[in-house]
Amino acid sequence: MDPLTVFSLARKCSKTARELLAELGKLKVDGPNKKRQVIGKTLKAIWKKSSIEKIQKQLDEYRKVLDTRVLIATKDQITGTNNDDSLELLEDVLRILPNEVEGLHAHMLGRIEKAYQKESAGYLRIAGDMVSYSQSSLLDMTLASRGFTDEHVLMKPELDLGGNALQCEQVKIRVLTTCAGLIEFYNFDHKTENDSLGLTKEQVKFTGRPLRSSASERRISQLPELWESYELDNGIRFRHRTAYDFLFEISKGREYLEINCPLPRNRYVLNALVQLSKLKLLALDAEFFAHFGNTEWVKSMMNLQPMPSGTPKQHISLS
Repeated sequence: MDPLTVFSLARKCSKTARELLAELGKLKVDGPNKKRQVIGKTLKAIWKKSSIEKIQKQLDEYRKVLDTRVLIATKDQITGTNNDDSLELLEDVLRILPNEVEGLHAHMLGRIEKAYQKESAGYLRIAGDMVSYSQSSLLDMTLASRGFTDEHVLMKPELDLGGNALQCEQVKIRVLTTCAGLIEFYNFDHKTENDSLGLTKEQVKFTGRPLRSSASERRISQLPELWESYELDNGIRFRHRTAYDFLFEISKGREYLEINCPLPRNRYVLNALVQLSKLKLLALDAEFFAHFGNTEWVKSMMNLQPMPSGTPKQHISLS
């Protein structure tokens, strides 16, 4: 056994270190000197538990960077190939990619054309507000980005199935175009522990209890396209947690949002408006709202009456 390994084991290094050393002994490298160097550097790194945790964190960071770099590089290479770029130019594009997460996200924002920056910032703000609050869908994003006020939700009767299906398709295309690499769509897991209770996803999200009216459930079942295609089959999320952190916690990301979409919003108001609009769209009856305390406010919404005075207004616009 390598003398350095024997010495380290004699110093009663941790179980984790011993397990790692056993694996290192299986390494196939060219020559004993290189193997000794690898083991020596590893021992220094794992001498303390805090060092091990630091290494694990760094490896996770490398993985995230690699995933993002592959995504950007692949898109660049496809675009360049379609544009008949030379091999030298394609190689140059690969070389200029930043190596750390913050630089990669800043690089992605810098790739967004100026004409689309306001639109992309609006979608990113909405996604950040909604994802941090609950599981969100393409239908949620569409309702949030349609430029409504609270009166718009309550008084406009044209929350129709066909119109919203078309808007969902349009919003998805715009999000993928203006927020490529930052936001992605995915399928919700349709099976949950609540399935045995006969609960819909929306019932679970709001109350965890079934609606009191079977008529409401029948109406939901009559809207399979909108519900299945744009609610359950199109969840929305940031591609990596690091993208959310960059946009809402790092100065460069916050600056991009503040410049292009400076409108301050309360995320809870935003989500309340979206969910109320969705319930109206699905034609659910007022018995659903027995679970909520402010019944007068809810009844005014269901009866298409102006909301009580003092209710905060919310305006969301990407125009």
